[in-house]
Amino acid sequence: MESHPLAQADASLSDRFGEYLEAQDQAIAAWGENHPDALTLQVKALSLGLQAGALMLREAGIRLDASNLQVPLRPLKISEAAVILGVSTSSIRRWTNNGDLRSYRTPGNQRRFNLADVLDVLQAE
Repeated sequence: MESHPLAQADASLSDRFGEYLEAQDQAIAAWGENHPDALTLQVKALSLGLQAGALMLREAGIRLDASNLQVPLRPLKISEAAVILGVSTSSIRRWTNNGDLRSYRTPGNQRRFNLADVLDVLQAE
């Protein structure tokens, strides 16, 4: 597989970018075979892609926040925040309890996250 020029900037960035490309290839193959885990593999690839993107932006000195995005924003569920950050929901709960990740509660007492806060944690890693 040919190396992407952005992946050459840093060893950890290169590793993360490689993981993303491998996961994306697995997801594409799974979709083609109608594999039951295709969606899970795609979500994993997207998470790795976000993490690689955050590393690339950090290397370039660019700070990404929700105002840079051209997508409609809605609050994230705990599972969505966990996928973006590549951690378990238990880690997300611990981080919110420790004050490392901001969240708020719905009337049903469910945690919700703003994308900007999740991106802040992603870029701080």
